[in-house]
Amino acid sequence: MANKMEKVTKITDEKVETPITETIKKDTPVANAEIDALRKQVELLQALVLQASQNNNSSSQNMDGYIRSDKSIKVMSLTSNQLNLSTMGGGKGKPFVFKKYGDVKNIIYSDLSEILHHYQKFAEQGAFYIFDEDVVKRHGFEDIYKTILDKKAIDSFLTKDIDDIKDVFKDLSPIQQETIVQSIVQKIVAGDDVSTNKVNAIKEVYGHDVFAMAEEYANWEKEVEELSK
Repeated sequence: MANKMEKVTKITDEKVETPITETIKKDTPVANAEIDALRKQVELLQALVLQASQNNNSSSQNMDGYIRSDKSIKVMSLTSNQLNLSTMGGGKGKPFVFKKYGDVKNIIYSDLSEILHHYQKFAEQGAFYIFDEDVVKRHGFEDIYKTILDKKAIDSFLTKDIDDIKDVFKDLSPIQQETIVQSIVQKIVAGDDVSTNKVNAIKEVYGHDVFAMAEEYANWEKEVEELSK
């Protein structure tokens, strides 16, 4: 009898564990809502990881100086006369004609890269201006562009002090010196008020009488006008 009682006690004292799978009732509203919430969290995390990866790739490309070949780059002529550029140099390949000072063209980077290969000296001397920092940096023009004047600086050159005019003018490339002089000549011919002292300060560096050049240009215009009548 005692043995039977021991067996009953052991059996009743044992903890009977129900499998976990039996405790979760599938297809209940609560379970479905929890699963949907978890699924959305996973999808959100995946989207964040993908975005972070794309941002890292974009940053790496920018750091490496990557520029899309089809990117449109704004380029402006800073020469006083017509400027002719082409992708193969010497007028060969795809031509880009800037008819006058200040003309602007949008050139895709693949073409501009070829132009810079054939007209590197023009670029370095400020015959044209590239409005894209990435292109300037990639082609090694960063230091040069610290001294090259853009159109705004050229047009307002005579607003500087006389000492600044002389110091800046003497460090400019021959192309930019000529552009500034021609810009002043046009102002004199048009009757604009210009400082005689400042123009003469340029004359000291340039070596030619700018007022005499303006008078000669005005006479030439009159002759052309007479001939066209």
